[in-house]
Amino acid sequence: MKFRMKTMALLVSLAFAGGAAIGCGPADDVPGNQTENQQNNDENNDENNDENNDENNDENNDENNDENNDENNDNNDLPEYDAPEEPGDVLLSELMRSPTQADAADGQWVEFINVTDETLDLYGCFVDSSAQDDPVEIEENLEIGADELVTIASGDDPGFEPDMVIDDLTLSEDAGDLMLVCDEELISGIFYDDGDRYPNVEGVSLVRDPDFFDVEFHDEPWLWCDGTGEYNGSDVGSPGELAEACPWYDSSTADDIQEVRDGIDDADGEEATFDDTTFESVMVTYVRPRIGNDTAGFFVQASDDGPALFVDVEDAETTEDIPVRRGQVIDLEVLAGDTGSSGHYVSDYGDLEIIRLYIPPSELAVDVSDTDLVDELDDYEHRVVSAEMTIESVPGWAGSGFEAYDVTTDGVGDVGDLEFRVPLFLVDALNLEIGCDIATEALPLWRHNENPQISAWNVFEVMVTDCTPTDVISAAAIDEHHVEIHFDRLMGLASPDDFTIDGLDVDGVSVSEGVLTLETSEQDAGEDYTVEFDSAVTDYWGNDLGSSSVDFVGYEPLEIAISEFMARYHHGNYTTGFGEYVELHNPGDDPFDLDGCIFDRPDLQSELEIQDVTVDPGEEVILISEQGNDMGIDADDAAGELPFGVLNAGTTFELRCNGEVKDSITYTGAHVLLGVSFQKDVDYLGAPNPADRIGQNTWCFTPEDSDYEFATGSEDGHPKYGTPEATNTSCE
Repeated sequence: MKFRMKTMALLVSLAFAGGAAIGCGPADDVPGNQTENQQNNDENNDENNDENNDENNDENNDENNDENNDENNDNNDLPEYDAPEEPGDVLLSELMRSPTQADAADGQWVEFINVTDETLDLYGCFVDSSAQDDPVEIEENLEIGADELVTIASGDDPGFEPDMVIDDLTLSEDAGDLMLVCDEELISGIFYDDGDRYPNVEGVSLVRDPDFFDVEFHDEPWLWCDGTGEYNGSDVGSPGELAEACPWYDSSTADDIQEVRDGIDDADGEEATFDDTTFESVMVTYVRPRIGNDTAGFFVQASDDGPALFVDVEDAETTEDIPVRRGQVIDLEVLAGDTGSSGHYVSDYGDLEIIRLYIPPSELAVDVSDTDLVDELDDYEHRVVSAEMTIESVPGWAGSGFEAYDVTTDGVGDVGDLEFRVPLFLVDALNLEIGCDIATEALPLWRHNENPQISAWNVFEVMVTDCTPTDVISAAAIDEHHVEIHFDRLMGLASPDDFTIDGLDVDGVSVSEGVLTLETSEQDAGEDYTVEFDSAVTDYWGNDLGSSSVDFVGYEPLEIAISEFMARYHHGNYTTGFGEYVELHNPGDDPFDLDGCIFDRPDLQSELEIQDVTVDPGEEVILISEQGNDMGIDADDAAGELPFGVLNAGTTFELRCNGEVKDSITYTGAHVLLGVSFQKDVDYLGAPNPADRIGQNTWCFTPEDSDYEFATGSEDGHPKYGTPEATNTSCE
C-alpha cells in the first residue's frame, strides 16, 4: 500500500487528536519471542527422543511439542512494548538529506523522538519517502524509551553508529516528503521544499526545534532550522542527540532595539549613527512595497512586548528588491537611524544574515482591539498587531497612493482618532462602507504624527466580518465565448453550475478578486443576455450577494477603442498633465474617421473635439495633455491636445461620435504607476469595457522592460514605459 496518499493536511488535522490504532507489529510475530519458541521446541524434541523408545517417539514428540508451543505462544501474546498509536506519539526530529562526507546511499539518515511517557516499539511500522517507489518496513524491534531518540540510516557507515540500517531508505535531496506510518496511521512526517521556506544546505541536517515538540503541527516551516554540531568531518547535525533550539530571540535583542530608538531620540533631529550595533535573532514581521511616497522596507521586532522598528530600503522599487522575507529571523547591523512623521526607522544598515527561514509573525502579534492606541502609540509604533474594527467613514486621502478610513475599536471609540490605511487598489477591491466590521491579523501599526494607523497592503490581509451584501456592478462580453462580471468586493470561488444564461451554456468560470469571468457557448452579436446567479455564489468572505442577476450584450467588437493611457509621467510635482497621453486604436477592418468626435471627462465642462483625423485599420493615434520636449512623442503627430489632465487619482473617459458613445473607461488610482502606461491587451483591443469599470482581464501595466522604454524624462531622469503609437503588449 502506498501511504503517501495521506496528505500533510490529514497529518495536521489528526495531530494529537487521539485515534484508535493498534500496534504496528502483530503480537505473535515478535522476533525475540519467536526465537525462544524454536529453542524450547528443539530442546524438548531432543529430550523426548532420548527418553522414549522408537515406538513412542512420534507420540511423545507430538505431545511435548504441542504442550510447549501452547505455553510459548501464550508468551507471544504479551509483547514487551506497544507501537505508536496516535499521530504525534513519535515525532520526526531530524533528517540528513544531502550528506557530503558519504554518498546519499550510505549517509542519509532520519531521527525520531518518543514524546510519550512510555517505551514504544517501531517494529512493523513503515518509513515512506517521495524518493522511494514503496514504503520500507521496519522488520526488527526498534524500541524508543520515553523522551528518547532513535536513528535509522541508509548505510552502515553514515559517520556515526545508527540504531538501525535500512538499505532501501532514500530521501529526496531537494523538495520531498518523509513519513512514519504505523498500522496505516500517519504518526509523523514532513513536506519540505528545496530551500524556499525550509533550510536546504548541503551537508547540514534539517532539525525540528525541540522547544516546539508539544505543538499540534508537524511540518510547519517555522518549526525547522539548520542542524548544529559536527558528527562526520564537515557534515553538520546531531544524530542520536537532542538538537539545540533553533535560533530565535532573547530579551537583549529587544533591549538593543530600544537603545537604537533612544539614540534616534537623542540625536536632536539629526540622523543618528551607531557603532557595533547588531540586532541578533530579530524577526522580520512584514515586508512593505514602495507605494506613492512611502519607501519600501521591512519591520523588525524581537518580543511580543515590543519595541519595533521600520528598516528603510530606499532604493527598492518592489518587495523583490528587498533582501528579506516576512517571517525570517535575521541578524542585522544598524548603521544609522532617523525619525519623521511615521516615527523611528533604520535609515542605513550593513551586514544582514538570514539565520532562520520562517516563523509566523503571529507569534509576536498582540490583539489591540481593547487598547487605547492614541495614548499608547509610542509603545505600539511599528509593532505587529491584530484588531477588530468598524468602518466609520468613507475613505479619504492618506498620502500619495493611499486612502484611509476612520475606524473605531473597543479601545478607541472616538471617530477620527484611529485610521485604517490601505493602498488605493485595496479601496477598490474591498469597497468598504460605513458600518462594515473588519478584522486584521499580524499587521504592523503605522503612524502619521500622533495619528495611529492600522495598515494593510494586501487584499487577503483583511477579513470583512459584517457588511452590506456584495453587489454586482456590470458585465460585458470580452469575446464571443467570455463575459466578464464585476462586483463591488472580492468574490469567492464558484462553479459553472452556479450560473444560468438563457440561450447559452456556461462551460467554465474563473475568479480574480472582484471579477468573475464566465466561459460560454458562442454568443450572438448584439443579443441581450441575462446571467442568473445561484445562491451558492458569495463574496470572498462567504457573504450573500445583494443582486441575483446581471445583463450583458452578446459580443460586438468596438469600432474605435481607448487603448492606452499615461497618467503619471513625472517623478515629482511638475506642471499638471505634462507628458500624459491617451491612445486610440482602430481594431476594425476599415478606416475610422474621427473628425468631429468628442473626447472628454464627463465630470468636467471642457472637452476635446478631434478634427481631420482618420485612423487606419490596426493603427493608433495619440491625444496629449500638454506638449513637452521630453515626452518621447512627436507633438506634431498628435491627434489633439487634451484640455485636462489624465488625473492620477482616476476618472472616466468617454469617446463620442455623432452623439453615440463609441468607447468609455473608468479607472482608479490603482491603475496608475510612475512613468508606466496602462494598456489594453493586444488580443482584446476590440473588447468593450464593463460599465463603470476597466476590464480586469484585458488591461495591464506596460512591462518595465527595455523593450517598452520609449523615453527618459529630461527633468526627472526616470525611464518611461509604454507603447504610444505602437502595437500594445499582451497582458498574459
